Amino acid sequence: MQLPDRQQDVEAERLRLELRLALLQGQEQAQNTFIGFSRYVWPEAIISSHHEIMADAFDRIANGTLKRLIVNMPPRHTKSEFASYLLPAYIMGVSLRPRLFRRRTPASSLSGSDVRCVTSWTLISTRKYFLTLP
Repeated sequence: MQLPDRQQDVEAERLRLELRLALLQGQEQAQNTFIGFSRYVWPEAIISSHHEIMADAFDRIANGTLKRLIVNMPPRHTKSEFASYLLPAYIMGVSLRPRLFRRRTPASSLSGSDVRCVTSWTLISTRKYFLTLP
């Protein structure tokens, strides 16, 4: 009877270690690329090829090799979610001197993408974000 209990303990420990490894790998990818960051903070997102192209451009913005970008895609293709919500949070985490979209507008008068910028600050204040991009 003791042997199966020991096997269950070993299996439970193995699963805990695999979960910890997956978490650390996700955090490492989140620190290195925008697409990794997006997958880490938004795990239920379905990432397609156009997201990877956009993410590559956002990585170039974050490292300073791309100064301007126009994203021209049909509605409902994650432009706002990526550019107005996740990108500011990612740049704040990876850039030493973030050149960000700063507004001095009362929160009550915000609408559309402005509200997303405010919610980026909500994302930045989470424990998951702090553990990933301190």
